[in-house]
Amino acid sequence: MKRFVFWAAAFVLILNIGCGKSNEEVGEEAAEQAIEAALGNEAGVDLSDEGMTVTSEDEDGTYTWTGGDQAKVPDGFPADVYIYEGAELLMSTDTPAGFVLAFETDAPLDDVVESYLEEMSAAGWTKQMATEMDGGQMMVYLQDDRSVNLTIFDEEGVTQIGLTVSR
Repeated sequence: MKRFVFWAAAFVLILNIGCGKSNEEVGEEAAEQAIEAALGNEAGVDLSDEGMTVTSEDEDGTYTWTGGDQAKVPDGFPADVYIYEGAELLMSTDTPAGFVLAFETDAPLDDVVESYLEEMSAAGWTKQMATEMDGGQMMVYLQDDRSVNLTIFDEEGVTQIGLTVSR
């Protein structure tokens, strides 16, 4: 199936180049078709030099992914979930089940971990698990019927932060 999606997207790309469409239009259409084939439902793609936004909808609700300079913290993201101050948002996903955000910062790993330990507890979250892994840390917090899974890793001197928040 993946091979079919690849060849279909490549065919559309070649066909559209021949029809005089811009690279941006061709890229958006190819991405839409590939995503729609993978998901089984329609998808909208906004592709630019600043990044990409993908929106799709099914019977469960709307799914939105943003990346690059277009990335933004989704509307409705819980105010009681700490976001490391000064971290750059790389990608966000908003689904009916929750949110996924990816950040990076030049701050040292230990500083970022300590901030999350302090700030999540101060916001009323209960730490259920914390484990050190090679080059990073993973934590799980609970509050009422919600959870936050947090991964913090050092990648060649840049601290990567991943937040997964359930609704």
